[in-house]
Amino acid sequence: VLPVIVPPTMSNAQDLLSILGGGAIRSGGRGATTSVSEKSILTFKAGKMTTELRPNGKYLVTPDTRRGEINLVWSTAAVTGRTSSNNNNNSNGGHLKVEWRDRRTHAVVNTINVFPEDDATFERVETGKEEDRVYLLQCGQGHE
Repeated sequence: VLPVIVPPTMSNAQDLLSILGGGAIRSGGRGATTSVSEKSILTFKAGKMTTELRPNGKYLVTPDTRRGEINLVWSTAAVTGRTSSNNNNNSNGGHLKVEWRDRRTHAVVNTINVFPEDDATFERVETGKEEDRVYLLQCGQGHE
C-alpha cells in the first residue's frame, strides 16, 4: 500500500490497464527468447506519505518531505522462438509499473508492479480538508 498525492484528474488504475490493453505475461516453449520493452507513458509531480499502525489500531499518516514524481511505465514482454502446442505463447503481455522517484536525485525509491489480474484500485482518500489531493493505490490479492 502506497498512499500518494496526485493530480485530481487520475482515474482507477484498472481502467488505465484496460485502456493500454494489459494482459498477463506469458512464457514461451523450450528455446524461446523473451525481450522486455518498457515505455514511460506518464510522469507527474507527486508527494508520498508513509503509514504507521498505532497501538490503538488506527494508522498515523505522515508526509515524506522529499520532492518526488510518479512515473507510469508500461512494460511488455515479447516471446519469440520455438513454441509449445499452445498457440497463445507468442502473444504479447504486459503490466504497469508505478515508480516513485526522488526529483532531486532521480533515484527510483518505490516500484509497484500492477498486473491486470491484481484487481488494483486507485481512489481518493477523504482527509477532512477539501483542498487536499490524497489518493491511495492498492494492488494485489486482498490489497495487502
